[in-house]
Amino acid sequence: EAVSGACVAIFDATHGRQWREFVRVVPGSGVINLADGQFTADLLVLVGDKESAETMAGELARIGGEAPDGDVGSELRLLMTARTWSSTAEVLEFLCSPQCPPVLAPLGRRLLSWAGTRTGEALFGRVDERTGRRQPLPALRLDEVSLLVIETQSLDLPTEQEVTEARSGGAPLTAQQLICQSVMALFAVYLRAIFYRRKTRDILAFDEGWRTMGWFIKNA
Repeated sequence: EAVSGACVAIFDATHGRQWREFVRVVPGSGVINLADGQFTADLLVLVGDKESAETMAGELARIGGEAPDGDVGSELRLLMTARTWSSTAEVLEFLCSPQCPPVLAPLGRRLLSWAGTRTGEALFGRVDERTGRRQPLPALRLDEVSLLVIETQSLDLPTEQEVTEARSGGAPLTAQQLICQSVMALFAVYLRAIFYRRKTRDILAFDEGWRTMGWFIKNA
């Protein structure tokens, strides 16, 4: 399909990074690593509609250890859908500001404590040293891409067993695992939205690792 003019995006979790071999022979192909902090996975930046705000609110609550439909999660969803936010970086700055509602302030501090990791920057952006403001990472453009390999080996994704145990009341996933899970899932949501709008024969595929993405699979 990639050779025929469609775009093929493959999430590669294989240990041998076998899809890199195809990149060498397919024109217009490329490889990215979601753990490198190169591109944003923030749907407020990539899509920017109300549904994206609701999705990001749920993910931020989940990462922060709050139930998306609980009191804190509900307040966050109301905040993020009441107005237009340019990015999750802007939301995080507000949550850490004096204007933040007291009920959301602890969540903001928790999210801020995890925002500085390379993977966390894909959601929360990076602090611009010149301005001191947090800015989202660049958005990946797919205009000229025929084959995109998204490597996930470096992400601290939970194992399938860890996901199952967490759902069954066992040890919860760590914040870093939740962030990595969200980055992978949200990036897949972005690709799916792009492919749907283009109404072409584009393909989104997963080579191992998809079972760790319970959130995305459940809502696909």
